[in-house]
Amino acid sequence: MFSRYPFNSYTHDTIRYFRYDGGETPDYQNGTYEITASALNLRENPDSDSESLDLIPNGEKVSVTEISDGWGKTSYNGKTGWISMQYAKFVSAEITETTTTTTTVTTTTTTTTVMPVTTAVDDNSYTDEYTVINQTADITDSENNGVLCTIPQNSVVKVTEINDEYAKILFEDSYALISVMDIAPVAQPDIMPEKGDVNGDGIVDKLDISTLNEYILAESELPENVSAFTAVGRFTADCNNDGAVDNNDVIQLLIKLCNNTH
Repeated sequence: MFSRYPFNSYTHDTIRYFRYDGGETPDYQNGTYEITASALNLRENPDSDSESLDLIPNGEKVSVTEISDGWGKTSYNGKTGWISMQYAKFVSAEITETTTTTTTVTTTTTTTTVMPVTTAVDDNSYTDEYTVINQTADITDSENNGVLCTIPQNSVVKVTEINDEYAKILFEDSYALISVMDIAPVAQPDIMPEKGDVNGDGIVDKLDISTLNEYILAESELPENVSAFTAVGRFTADCNNDGAVDNNDVIQLLIKLCNNTH
């Protein structure tokens, strides 16, 4: 039903997203812009498939210093990247300075085995997520490579280090390994989906209740630090905004649907 608009859609982890794809690109200019999305990705390159460096919250003002095919170059939280100008509102032609306070937490972890690592992944819930792409994947012990457990397709893990063969992941109260052949980075949308739209079809209805119950059941059968939800999926499913996804969210979603019918 969206065919008459210049949008296309894609689905990831049962969540459907819509994005602009076609039509004339507005004539943007350098200056100060206000973010209109609930959270907007700051990407490494002017491309929706490029790595997300950070999320800029709604209402934040940023200075755009360069325009390229509907993308604006800006800096946020000490990082320089590109934002989709569709989700930014022009404020003024002046370039303003953005001051951001960043708190750094240092964690010391003692391990007996050091994995040969070529790339370190930032400790950020939106950028270190990987999902299982095969039917199942084995999680192995980082010391003797023994299989600790097997997790199903679409399970989400947090990667802390990665090389050509294995990724080091958070597992229960320690770390473990998973083959890089079994996982892929979680793609991040440019904007957050609507709360309650758990199945990502663009409508909040009774089908989302069924999907939410399925997710909660799957989550209960996974080990600690392995999830059925991506960070975006958890945001969507956390209907009562208490930071957890459980039966209370099912009740809240039922209440929302009842209110919408009156």
